[in-house]
Amino acid sequence: FHSSDNLLGEREQIGDTTFSKITFVALSGGQYMPDGATHTGMVQISYYVRENPDYDPARHPSKYVLIREETPYTRPFDKAYEKQMIFPLTEEIIGFDLFYFDADGMKWHETWGEEGSQATDGLPAMIQFTLSLRSERGKEESFTTAVPLRSSRNS
Repeated sequence: FHSSDNLLGEREQIGDTTFSKITFVALSGGQYMPDGATHTGMVQISYYVRENPDYDPARHPSKYVLIREETPYTRPFDKAYEKQMIFPLTEEIIGFDLFYFDADGMKWHETWGEEGSQATDGLPAMIQFTLSLRSERGKEESFTTAVPLRSSRNS
């Protein structure tokens, strides 16, 4: 299928904060499953933030949780969703921001592949990740890195 179907970068309002959400197709997920197996073949993977249902200000420094969702990329979809894995990565999340670099336009975008977005064709050349966490002691730290996906849209 066309590469424009392989990655969707969105922004979501959760409570009073805006977070990034990314969904992409990978050749394999490689995530451990309770029965010892892993998803083989193509999988759809999403990373997103949700409100923490167990939030208690006395016990948790953040009211949000970063989640990874993995679904086999198979049909029928109802069977794929039966094998879906959803699990939290961290409860210390206070910021999750992704930016997508359009090599053709030499410009960073907050979203990618969305209908109405200026950057909808193919994959971005790079993705910049910023993960902001709050420690149990209340210290906030942000970590940023950029990862190249490929040298150009035509490669």
